[in-house]
Amino acid sequence: MTTPTAIPVASLAQATWGECLVPPVDLPAEVKADLKRIFGLVPGWAYHFWPKQWFMEFQKVPFTLKLDHASHRLLILLTFTVTVQNSCRYCYGTMGAMLRVLGLSWDEIHRLEQDISLAKLTAPERAAIQLARKVAQSNPRLSHQDLCDLEATGFTKEAAREAALIAAYMSCGNRMSSLMQLPLEQELEKLVRSSLFALLRPILQRVIFGKRTRLQTPRQVPARHPFGRLIDRIEGLQLGLVFDRLLNACWSDGPLPLRTRTLMFAVIGKALGCQSFRQELWGEMLSTGLTEGEIEDIVNNLASPALDDRESRLIPLARQTVQYRTHELNERAAKALAGLSRDEVMDAIGIVSLANAVFRLSALLDEC
Repeated sequence: MTTPTAIPVASLAQATWGECLVPPVDLPAEVKADLKRIFGLVPGWAYHFWPKQWFMEFQKVPFTLKLDHASHRLLILLTFTVTVQNSCRYCYGTMGAMLRVLGLSWDEIHRLEQDISLAKLTAPERAAIQLARKVAQSNPRLSHQDLCDLEATGFTKEAAREAALIAAYMSCGNRMSSLMQLPLEQELEKLVRSSLFALLRPILQRVIFGKRTRLQTPRQVPARHPFGRLIDRIEGLQLGLVFDRLLNACWSDGPLPLRTRTLMFAVIGKALGCQSFRQELWGEMLSTGLTEGEIEDIVNNLASPALDDRESRLIPLARQTVQYRTHELNERAAKALAGLSRDEVMDAIGIVSLANAVFRLSALLDEC
């Protein structure tokens, strides 16, 4: 029997949501102008993500990047599906709004949330959604056969990989939003329920799904992160380039030391049953001064005399982000992150979120 990554409530619209762990800050005028150009307004998340650049870029990608294969509809269907699996109230509101902008009724959205068999979907869409759920649940984790099954419905090999990347990307976003408890985008949620929405929907479609661009910057060589084998498998896809950029930023931008972030990644890789984490991270962990025995102790038991006080709180939290009930995770995160600086809190949340995405893609390494 498959256990969901997070336990869905009857409807996420009624889910409780606490106070944000990352206080808002003022935004520079040029940042506000850029966000208004993209979204037509300044989204609430920006005040909590600034000035962490890779957080800002992460949130823009679904609204600015021209994907290689997925349509706007498939992109939002997959992100909404993963959001429901991960019980993220913030993302439920934003992705539900995107589905409304695409033209789905509330009845169609609720069917998609509650029972995929009742939703109006094409056979390829249904198969892609099943794959996205598998990525989100990862119990058992995504397999090479799952990708082949999606290809059998008409997806090319690259399009199937892209679908997996979309699901993993949203798994990261859900954790960032849930761990922070980002304030809901209430104005957006009200707008798509208002009597004026039918008149505004064509304008919103043009703003949200209109002009998109492709990344032109090449892959960074050498990479700052140790996940080159994964990036090799998704090179050529726009989302592959995005993942490479995010990993480079995560691996080098933040106050937490290399030892801490490497251990947090390793604990999540082990929990998700991804054996490649040893090949990718073991040398990095040894280079920080830890012994083989200490690493084994930490990865297997989440504790060791070798850990400092901050690591002793962050390592168990990293493990708890793999399978969780949202309200319980929020309580544990608040305790584990208490006393850390705003920058340290953001760094820790970014590390565990991106690690959950990376190791949910390990099936791409199984291909031969």
